[in-house]
Amino acid sequence: MVKELKSLKSMIQTDAIKHGDFVLKSGAKSSYYIDLRRVTLQSMGLHLIVDGIYSACTAHMEAVGGPCVGADPIVGGFLYKTSLSNVRGFLVRKEQKGHGIDDLIIGSVKPGDRCLIVEDVTTSGGSLLRACQIVQEFGCTVGEVISVVDRNAGAKELFESHDIKFSSLFNIDELL
Repeated sequence: MVKELKSLKSMIQTDAIKHGDFVLKSGAKSSYYIDLRRVTLQSMGLHLIVDGIYSACTAHMEAVGGPCVGADPIVGGFLYKTSLSNVRGFLVRKEQKGHGIDDLIIGSVKPGDRCLIVEDVTTSGGSLLRACQIVQEFGCTVGEVISVVDRNAGAKELFESHDIKFSSLFNIDELL
């Protein structure tokens, strides 16, 4: 797995990290931006991410999901990898659509499921925590949260304060 993580790290550094002046979703300014979709939407990149998350996950889960849009390919890849173990998948919308099935959670998760929540990049963790809370309100247990990249801007501490296990494959200090 070490070799695979080195390959993934190199892909992220080469394809996903851009340097310049950026404004993040939180409004904070940053001298770099991580567009991990440039890796999750490559077959080898997604393969390496899913294998990394699969190896990092410490408990049995009935379902895997995460917030739209960053988690979408990761959830799909994870379901493919675990196709023989009957893991269910889901996504958490930022807001209700106002038409059709208006649920915030879409997919096959069921109340009572123990869930793994995945995300591509985590900064403060606020929007990811919101997704976890929506999953909990639905009646599931959040067993673990794994992000591909943690920007070290408070997510780990936020999840610790809510007694939710949080980890990442990389933190930003390892990538810059």
